[in-house]
Amino acid sequence: MTKIAVISTKDRVYGINKSLELLGINPVKGKHVIFKPNFNTADPPPASSSMETVQQLIIKLKEMGDEPITETLIENIEFIKGEMEKRQINN
Repeated sequence: MTKIAVISTKDRVYGINKSLELLGINPVKGKHVIFKPNFNTADPPPASSSMETVQQLIIKLKEMGDEPITETLIENIEFIKGEMEKRQINN
């Protein structure tokens, strides 16, 4: 059976943590994970992934796993963040 967790909050860090807690699973333990955020634009979420969400997911995945996390497009985070700041877009 597929589990989902739906959290309604403006606090993305809390939402990520609570969702994973409610699911009660560790989908990354013992696995090599490739994490690819949706950074196809500097537009605000939901057009692309929230920086805060991406950062918290990477933190939680690293805490939960015992294998490496490969972060694709992470080199673009600073560029996207800079573009968002220039446009005064809050994530």
